[in-house]
Amino acid sequence: MREQVAMPDETKKRVAAAALTAGRAFTRGLLWGAGKAAYGYRAIDPDVQRHLVHGPVVGLGMLLPRERSVVAKPDDGYLPLILVHGMAGDPTNFYAMRAYFAAMGRRRVYAVYLSDEADVEAMAIRIRSFVEEVVSANGLEANAKVDVVAHSQGGIASRLALEEPAFAARIATLVTLGTPHAGTYVARFTATRQGGDLRRESPVFARLATQLPWRSSVRLVAFWSSSDLLVLPADSAAVEGAENIEMVGYSHLSYLIAPKCWQRVWEVLLATPAEPPTG
Repeated sequence: MREQVAMPDETKKRVAAAALTAGRAFTRGLLWGAGKAAYGYRAIDPDVQRHLVHGPVVGLGMLLPRERSVVAKPDDGYLPLILVHGMAGDPTNFYAMRAYFAAMGRRRVYAVYLSDEADVEAMAIRIRSFVEEVVSANGLEANAKVDVVAHSQGGIASRLALEEPAFAARIATLVTLGTPHAGTYVARFTATRQGGDLRRESPVFARLATQLPWRSSVRLVAFWSSSDLLVLPADSAAVEGAENIEMVGYSHLSYLIAPKCWQRVWEVLLATPAEPPTG
């Protein structure tokens, strides 16, 4: 057996001192890096911070299962509710809101899936067919109505769908959440067909402008926020002649994850619709 050679006390002291110095340097480095990271985060506008934080939270919902078909659901005493997601979204974006509504007793709720490859016109066609699937699956009367809650681009597609009178007659209330009703400058950063549809100069908005000021028999309630950085200018999420509700401090995704928003949407859908303007 090889004999162990004892390290001199002086050497042990030097090694210990070197290790301590290295440890202190490492700790100072960590603290310096953390400080810089914290400073950098604090230097970002609070509205940007909210967008950065809320994105991953909403994204987690996409890990949840999605309904693959429309099936009949028991009458819960409310109109059937259709949820429409936005660009790059998914029906599971509404998972938390649906859970809140279910807890409140509204369970006949459906979420439509819109392909990322579809343009807004194709989305409108899909929304119309989906609503008819819901009506048929539940054996509803020919004049039955439904409510629609749409986030972001989903609100544009829903408004285009209203161009068909038979579909418009189906809708009691349309609630839009952060929908760029007049387009958004942010769309200039995209090169997709969907992004082109959302540019302010898009022919889509020339068509939608014919609906303004809002006089449709469909009640329209538009939620908007001056802190929404994906709808620029922010007030383009409001609609002339409609019921407009400002949600202070909301990011583009806050509507999907904020309990206060779920409550406000619930209250809006419960409220008696005002008589549509005439003339």
